[in-house]
Amino acid sequence: MRLPKQRTNADNAVRKVGYELEFAGLGIREACDVVQATLGGAIHEVNRFAYIIKDSEVGTINIEYDAIALKERSYLKYLQAIGLEASPRLVRDVDEFLARASAGLVPCEIVLPPLEMTRMEPVERLRAALQQAKAKGTRTSLLHAFGLHINVEPPALDVDTLTAYMQAFVLMEDWLRRQGQVDISRVLSPYINGFPQAYVRLVADPGYAPRDHAEWIHDYLAHNATRNRSLDMLPLLAHLDRERVLAGGVEQELLKPRPAFHYRLPNCLVDEPDWRVGHEWEQWLRVEAMAADHEARASMGMEYLDYVSSPLRRLEESWVAISEQWIRGVAHE
Repeated sequence: MRLPKQRTNADNAVRKVGYELEFAGLGIREACDVVQATLGGAIHEVNRFAYIIKDSEVGTINIEYDAIALKERSYLKYLQAIGLEASPRLVRDVDEFLARASAGLVPCEIVLPPLEMTRMEPVERLRAALQQAKAKGTRTSLLHAFGLHINVEPPALDVDTLTAYMQAFVLMEDWLRRQGQVDISRVLSPYINGFPQAYVRLVADPGYAPRDHAEWIHDYLAHNATRNRSLDMLPLLAHLDRERVLAGGVEQELLKPRPAFHYRLPNCLVDEPDWRVGHEWEQWLRVEAMAADHEARASMGMEYLDYVSSPLRRLEESWVAISEQWIRGVAHE
C-alpha cells in the first residue's frame, strides 16, 4: 500500500488509521462470528444491538447496529412512560422485535481500532471474509446508504496543519465525489452533505489563517454545527476543546472525541469482488498530497475564488474538470 509523505505524528510515532464498515445481509451475531473467525478474539455481548470483540489481533473491535436508539436502548424509557415494567422478558421480546424490524434498514457496523497506517492487510482480510459471508454493500438497495468511514490521525494538531487539510479537502471535494462514484442512496441522504459554499470560500482563500484553535473552531461551527459532512471534523475538534464544541449546538449524543479526520465519503461496496478498502485509501492520499503542497494548494485556492466569482466561466467548465488538473499535478508517493 502507498503511504503519505507525512507518516509520523508529532511524537514521531507512525500515524494511525481506523476503519468503520457498514453493511447489511448479516445479523449482528453472524457478523461477530465472521470477525472472530478472521481476526480472533473473544465475543462479549453488550446488549442485543452491540457486541465487543476483545483481544483480537488488532485489539478491541466494536460490532453494532448503527442507530443510537438501538445501541443505547433509549426506547426503554417509553415503555416506562406508558406504565410497562421493563422486565427481562419484555426487554428481550422488544429487542427481538426491533432487531427483526430494523433488518435491512439499519446497517450493521464494524468499528476497528486505530491501526498503524502500514497495517491494511487485516482490514482487507476482513473485507474479503464479509464478502464471502454474503454481506450486502451500498449498491444492493436504494435504502443502503452505507459508507466506509476512514479515521485518519493528523501528522500534527496545530492550527496551521488543520487548516492545510481543510483547504485541501474543500477544494477537492467535488472531484472526490465524482472519482469515488458516490452512490445515489448516499447523495440523497444527509450524512455526507457537502460543505456550504460560504465556508468553502472562507477556507479556500490562501490568506485564511486562524490565529489559534479557538478561532478555527468558531469558524467551523459557524458553518458546520453538524456531523453530516463528508469530512466530519467535530470528533477532532471535540478532542481539542470539547466544551467549546458542545456549546456550538452539535449532536452531542453522536459525538465521540478523537484525534482523527473522520472521512465519511466512500461507499462500502463489500459485496463487490473487485472493490478494496485500499481503493478508498488511495483517494484520501490525494488529500494528503494536496495538504502537503502549500504552493499548489494556494494557487488552486486562488483559482477557485476566481471560478466562483465568474458566472460565464461556471457555464463553460466544471470545477471538477479544473480540479482534475491540479490534483493530477500534485505527486504522491
